Amino acid sequence: MAFKVTGDEQGGWSVLQVVGELDLVTSPVLRARVHDVVAQGRHDLVLDLSEVFFCDSSGVGVLIAARRLIRSCQGRLRLILPAGGAEEGSH
Repeated sequence: MAFKVTGDEQGGWSVLQVVGELDLVTSPVLRARVHDVVAQGRHDLVLDLSEVFFCDSSGVGVLIAARRLIRSCQGRLRLILPAGGAEEGSH
């Protein structure tokens, strides 16, 4: 499955839907998209990660950086996580 980030607007929120693996190779793409949204003056952001099936430490780093960036603009950040969460496959 290819990695992709698509954007949308819903009720005053910018929504970035992320699909695929969020890792060292793909995390710069998400970082750039978050910066693009903020540069356009939109500071309420939803990151829909419901279709992300793998996230390494570089992906987590992008999420932390996004939180810092949004907070510095007095914005709001919401995450939508996969339904199974970390519990899936942890047995």
